[in-house]
Amino acid sequence: MLCSGLSNTLLLAATCLLASSGVTRAKRFVPSTATAISSTRVITCDGHLVQHLCCESGVIVVESVEHTCGDEEHCSQHHKLKAIKKSCDGKKTCDIDIQIFGTPVPGACKYLDTTFACFPAVHSTACEGSNANLRCDEGKAIVVYWADYGRRDTTTCSQHRPTHEIQNAHCPNPTAKVADSCNGKSSCIIEASNSVFGDPCPGTYKYLEVAYDCELHTVACEGSQANLHCDDGHVIAVHWANYGRRDTTTCSYQRPECEIQNARCINPTSKVADSCNGKRSCIIEASNSVFGDPCPGTYKYLEVAYDCPFHSITCEHSYANLHCDEGHVIVVLSAEYGRDDSTTCSYKRPPAQLSNTQCSIPTSKVAESCNGRNSCSIKVRNSMFGDPCPGTYKYLEVVYTCENVIEEENPSNQ
Repeated sequence: MLCSGLSNTLLLAATCLLASSGVTRAKRFVPSTATAISSTRVITCDGHLVQHLCCESGVIVVESVEHTCGDEEHCSQHHKLKAIKKSCDGKKTCDIDIQIFGTPVPGACKYLDTTFACFPAVHSTACEGSNANLRCDEGKAIVVYWADYGRRDTTTCSQHRPTHEIQNAHCPNPTAKVADSCNGKSSCIIEASNSVFGDPCPGTYKYLEVAYDCELHTVACEGSQANLHCDDGHVIAVHWANYGRRDTTTCSYQRPECEIQNARCINPTSKVADSCNGKRSCIIEASNSVFGDPCPGTYKYLEVAYDCPFHSITCEHSYANLHCDEGHVIVVLSAEYGRDDSTTCSYKRPPAQLSNTQCSIPTSKVAESCNGRNSCSIKVRNSMFGDPCPGTYKYLEVVYTCENVIEEENPSNQ
């Protein structure tokens, strides 16, 4: 199995009585650019010099690093986190040599404590001199999570290359240029070259790595309305929104050139998320009165990238059944148990059991039980979630999505 090495590392961590592994605590649904499938903590002790990070699905994003040198001395300097992120972010698997932080203290349990998340994403690699081709289905737009131009190992894009061109595996160069060029488009071609990204390591044969996803995308010209809509059983989750102008073609019909020539009028906004998240449908006006005017005299438009995750409500004493199609896994975005209105799960219930509408608490139990699985069934009861309000008839509310079990694009040794 792809991540078999991870279990060995966790057993090693248990020997030091320091490890814990699991899923991030669920919280009130606040969608971000990317939602992790899981978050895992791995601890590797001295005597075992390589720490193995692995994502069964999605790509690695390192969240925190702590390095203990012995005698309760903690070495969690920011540069160590930065170094490991450069080596591992965006990969499906990553091995870290803990000796890079120095020689172990004799008799002390020196360890490396790393927490990382697995984010659902397409991982694309383009060798230097070729093109990265990012693409989404019709009606969806590219959302770039991470991109790097350089070299982080000796195997990717190594075929027929002399040793001296691939031996520098410490040449990471994170770049925002892919996101700047491709976000919001349904397809995008970008050249993996020094002329585009600069040359972080002369003499080394480099490659461009990109982790991205595809989300629903809508555009509303200034003065019109953006209409966000999800089918029954789903709710809106806004990933990003921008009011302004990023090109000279969108919303350009019959507009004078002076009104569309400013293609650098980017104004990210959280107002769409604030208004629409968690709703099944939402209409918002693309206007200066709503978003302000980032570039007077320019004819603007509103762009929104969003998704429609599943929305499940299960009454107390019933079973919550979460399910994804074949080839997909559950990713819980939020889960709450309690009551926050008087109408949900109210049939034939006395008013006294419905009156407390401020009795809803976040729970991590659903994520811990269901994340990464194709289907999941949980009995909704106090013994599972605790009782936030005795005497009140409660329900479980879950927002979740189904993510592809995505393989890496392009051969790694071309």
